[in-house]
Amino acid sequence: MASKILINMCISLAVSNVIFLAGMQPYASEITACKTVAALLHFFILTSLMWTAVEALHIFVRMPSSTIKSSIVAWGK
Repeated sequence: MASKILINMCISLAVSNVIFLAGMQPYASEITACKTVAALLHFFILTSLMWTAVEALHIFVRMPSSTIKSSIVAWGK
């Protein structure tokens, strides 16, 4: 499961980088193309954020409760 999460997060980041690099200059003068590139960028950046949240939740769920309690004590809460 963890590898599938990381693969999807990497794909989302890679696609957002490709869109950013390919779509910045050529479509600056065309308003419709610019809006399309912006919408795609927003979508893939949000999906990257959500995959990061899924990864964090996956790590939290798999962590034993004793480790969580020890972490709380170690951080002074």
